[in-house]
Amino acid sequence: MKFFTQICLITVVLSSLLFNACQIPDSGRRLISRTANGLAIAGFDTVAYHTIDAAAQGKPEYEYVWGGAKWLFLSAENRDRFAASPESYAPEYGGFCAWSISENNLMEADPNAWKLIDGKLFLIQSEAVKKDWEKSQADLIEKGDKNWQTINKDNPIPANGK
Repeated sequence: MKFFTQICLITVVLSSLLFNACQIPDSGRRLISRTANGLAIAGFDTVAYHTIDAAAQGKPEYEYVWGGAKWLFLSAENRDRFAASPESYAPEYGGFCAWSISENNLMEADPNAWKLIDGKLFLIQSEAVKKDWEKSQADLIEKGDKNWQTINKDNPIPANGK
C-alpha cells in the first residue's frame, strides 16, 4: 500500500510539473523600438506628444516597464496616464519608422520626426522622410497597418531586447 501511495504522489507531482511547464505565461513583450539598454523610443515621453504636442525626453525617475521595454516620462502624471492605458499612448508600429513599415521594412525612427493622426502617434526616420511620408500618409498608413501585422508576428524579440 505504501508503494502505491508513493507512486500516486509521484504521478501527481509529475503531472503538476508537466502541466505548469506547458503553460506559456504572457511575457507582455512586444516588438518595440528600443535602445541597447531597453529604452522604448530612445527614452522620449510618448504621452508628451499627446498632451503638450511636443517631442520631449523622459526622465529616469519616471520609468514604467511595459511590453518588455522601459518607457520614460517627464512626470509622474504622464507615467500614470501611460500605465492606465498604454495602448492609447504607445506609438504605432512599436515606435519603428512608419515609412519603413509601409515599405515592409523595420527601421529605427527619430523621435523628433513625428505626427499625431486621429490620436495615433507615428514616428518617422527623419524630418526629410516625414515630408515625403505626409504626401501619401493615408495610403502609407493603410500599407503600414497591413505590413505591421506580418512584421510584428514574424520578428521575435531578440534576447537583448533591442
